[in-house]
Amino acid sequence: MDNTKLATNKSLLTKRVSLPDQLCKNLFIKVLSQIKRGRLVMHHAGESQEFGKAGDGMDADIYIHQNSVFSDFVLGGSLGCGESYIAANVQVTT
Repeated sequence: MDNTKLATNKSLLTKRVSLPDQLCKNLFIKVLSQIKRGRLVMHHAGESQEFGKAGDGMDADIYIHQNSVFSDFVLGGSLGCGESYIAANVQVTT
């Protein structure tokens, strides 16, 4: 990701999260909290949250670059996830 896009993304994350995005973020975290096998680390707005256990399956990191990703994931289903990924609003590494 080039520095211009990264700087733009950082400025978007410093804006206040809208109520719909915050509600979707809370639901997203609630779902991730139910991970039983593997480990997922979510990175958003300079913070990281870990779900599941390391060494018990697959480990992955998800980097949220825009607040709207939570709404895209929760309200858009797999299509919303795919669109966020294609738009580079979210990055996943294993």
